Amino acid sequence: LVAILNAHAENEKSAKKFLRNTISDISHQLKTPLAALMMYQEIIEAEPDNAETVKEFSQKIGTALKRIEQLILSMLKITRLDTGNILFEKQSYFIQELIKNAISELTTRATQERKQIIVNGTSNQVIMCDMDWTSEAIGNLVKNALDHTKAGGIIRITWESTPTMIRILVSDNGS
Repeated sequence: LVAILNAHAENEKSAKKFLRNTISDISHQLKTPLAALMMYQEIIEAEPDNAETVKEFSQKIGTALKRIEQLILSMLKITRLDTGNILFEKQSYFIQELIKNAISELTTRATQERKQIIVNGTSNQVIMCDMDWTSEAIGNLVKNALDHTKAGGIIRITWESTPTMIRILVSDNGS
């Protein structure tokens, strides 16, 4: 009983440390787009009559704002997970359907950036999961792979079944 309680206390401590580190990391990541926004604003302010410059940096502002929104939403989700305010609705899904859902918004980006997303696995393999959360997690991994893979690069999504789990792997040939 003591060993179980100690293990539970250690797990709680690790979870709190993970939450603290993740929130700290996200907060740190917010500094980059905020600094960029300030710089872009100064550039636009210095050249208000240069339509091309205003257009270019307005688009960059939009990108930075989307990044900030994404980081804030991630922080809110992590906090909601930690407080137990999120319930997972697990159902059976074909993995191929899960992957398709996860990358649906990323395939256009991959094509525009001349990158390939290759999906390979058993088509009738089923997984028990929450579609929204699992798709988002996989999508985040693919998004990260796209961010760190050069034009002509390949992002692979594969899955395999082991006796104890189904493993979904996202890999790339980028940095």
